[in-house]
Amino acid sequence: MKSKSILCTVAFVLVAASAAISTILVGAAILALNRFTHVYLFERGKVAVQATLAPTLKFRPGAGLRYAGAIDDEAPRIVDVHADGSLQHWERIVSDGVAQFTTAHEVKAAGRHTLKFWALDPGLVLQRVVIDAGGLKPSYLGPQESPRAGSR
Repeated sequence: MKSKSILCTVAFVLVAASAAISTILVGAAILALNRFTHVYLFERGKVAVQATLAPTLKFRPGAGLRYAGAIDDEAPRIVDVHADGSLQHWERIVSDGVAQFTTAHEVKAAGRHTLKFWALDPGLVLQRVVIDAGGLKPSYLGPQESPRAGSR
C-alpha cells in the first residue's frame, strides 16, 4: 500500500507574545502551508499532523510553551509541549534531538488545503511537519519528503 503521507521540511523559528486565552491566536506568529507548499489531500476523513520541534526547556513558571495547528478553518488544536514533565519524556526528546507531537484533524473534502501553525509562546523552533492521511509506517527519521513538496 502506498503511503498517503505528506512531509514538509521547514526552517522557521516561531516567536510570539503570550496573550489572554480569549485572544490566544491574535498576534501569534503563523505559518500557513498553502501558497508554496500545496497541501493536496486525495480523500476526506481523519488525518494526523505530526509536528517535530527542537527540544525546549520550560523557562518560565506556569503552563508550558504552546503551539496551535489547524487545517483550513477548523478550530485550532492547542498543544502544550511541556505537558509531560516526566524525566522519561525529557530523556527521550534530548536523546532524539527532537520533540514530536501529533494532533488529530478532520478533512471535510478532497482537494487543496491550508495547514496553519501558530506559535502561541516564544521559544519554539518548528523543524518539520508530516501529514499522515493513512499508510504512514513507523520510522525513526520519518518519511522522505514528498516529491510534490514545493512544486507549483
